[in-house]
Amino acid sequence: MTHKILIIEDNPVEMQLACKMFEKIKEYEIFQAKDAFFARECLKMHKIEIVLCDIGLPGESGLDLTKFIIGAYENIIVIILSASDDLHTSEKAIENGAFSYLVKPVKSSQLRISIANALKIREYQKLIRDQQTSLEEKIKYLELTKSELEKSEEEFRSIFENIQEGFYRSSLDGKIIMANPVALKIMGYTSFEEVKGFETTDFYKHPEDRDKLLEKIDKYGAVLAYEVEIVRKDGDTATILVSSHKRKDHSGKVLGLEGTIVDITDRKLLEAELAQAQKLESIGQLAAGIAHEINTPIQYIGDNLNFVKDAFEDLNELVKNFTGFLETAKKERPDKLLIEDMESNLEDADFEFLAQEVPVAILQSLEGVEHVRKIVKSMKEFAHPGGGEKVMVDIHKAIENTVTVAKNEWKYVADLILDFDDSLPMVSCNPGEINQVLLNMIINASHAIADVLDDRPEGKGKIIIGTKNKKNKIEISIRDTGAGIRKEARNKIFDPFFTTKKVGKGTGQGLAISYSIIVDKHKGKIFFHTEPGKGTIFTIILPKKN
Repeated sequence: MTHKILIIEDNPVEMQLACKMFEKIKEYEIFQAKDAFFARECLKMHKIEIVLCDIGLPGESGLDLTKFIIGAYENIIVIILSASDDLHTSEKAIENGAFSYLVKPVKSSQLRISIANALKIREYQKLIRDQQTSLEEKIKYLELTKSELEKSEEEFRSIFENIQEGFYRSSLDGKIIMANPVALKIMGYTSFEEVKGFETTDFYKHPEDRDKLLEKIDKYGAVLAYEVEIVRKDGDTATILVSSHKRKDHSGKVLGLEGTIVDITDRKLLEAELAQAQKLESIGQLAAGIAHEINTPIQYIGDNLNFVKDAFEDLNELVKNFTGFLETAKKERPDKLLIEDMESNLEDADFEFLAQEVPVAILQSLEGVEHVRKIVKSMKEFAHPGGGEKVMVDIHKAIENTVTVAKNEWKYVADLILDFDDSLPMVSCNPGEINQVLLNMIINASHAIADVLDDRPEGKGKIIIGTKNKKNKIEISIRDTGAGIRKEARNKIFDPFFTTKKVGKGTGQGLAISYSIIVDKHKGKIFFHTEPGKGTIFTIILPKKN
């Protein structure tokens, strides 16, 4: 089935970017309008299902147009795309009937999920509304017979039990009053009688998630794809996506909540495996460089040891000669010829040179051993998985270890400068995941500089890694002097599998995984500022406590 989407956007560049999100998806047919006038004409001519509308349109605003569309076309879904994150504007959009309000730049995956969930919820609402309308009309005007009522209820039950997503209803006090077989299976139960009277919080691993969910529903009227962890009947943990909205009667009175749940536990495991695979890929990419870093000190340690070995043989021979000379001297006074022979042996051994150079060779070897030890120690600390739990981590130490591990990536193209805030405290985080983010950032910065070195006669670029201690959070910045990020790529930079690198040089997973680690797993922020020809600054914000 093809869904018809109307994109209303007066900016040609934004229109092109929006259209590109759907160009490879056969299920969507795209229509375009640059203002409200063309939008109204398109709505008359085509059976549009979804409208993606910008607020700042010439003439009639996106908010007023939304209100018109919702009033004139009952089954059309309107999703607002706006560069403004103003709370009042978003509330006004929802009040005017918009299904959701997404702040630009909107990720392709985010928009597709929003559309898919909107279509599903509309389908369920339409099915339920059609059934309710049918029942009400028959009761009111046809005085339904018992058999007709049973038939209608059977049709509703068939829809309820056979939809592919879990469906539930709860009362105002949070008690579950309805759950279809899919929802029961997700929770680990086989019959509704087992969960009857339970509250939704009884299943949440973290009960505060229900308060957060209710807060969002009160604010926006509905919630799409809210991720929570639940505990099944057998005690196992599962991750689900909840889409929920207020359930009202014909007078508008709120009766409770209803919505759908989808089990994404397997998907989360796959994401974790993908993140680990990407980390192993990065480690593999660094392996040759680390081997090179270790090989250099090992090589001069070997050269020095060979020199010390040869020096020892010369000295050993000299000692043997002196031992013989000493034995002769004990018995009789050495003659001139024997003394000259010993002087010749001393000269041949070049004792003065050996006395000067052997200690230097030993000192250099010890320095080489220390250099290798530091590299191996940094690699061990970087690669240590650290478990799944968050612990208190020294961010400066994590940065230094990652810089050492990635040295072969950056040392030929950039000078790396550390600008640390000495007041930075220990931070609660997963060390392995944070190391992975830092590694991705340093490698990306190195590649960005390497791409422009041929065009810069001044030689190497610079990578500056800084930290700042703020009130309830810390800030990490990674600045490079590369070419910057192209304008057309900026809205996609955190999308999975999107890369600006040449074929074979990047999978497009590094920044997507970094975004997931910082935003989803550590409740932080990651963003960037870029200037063409000057470089890019990636900024990571982490709360001090998680």
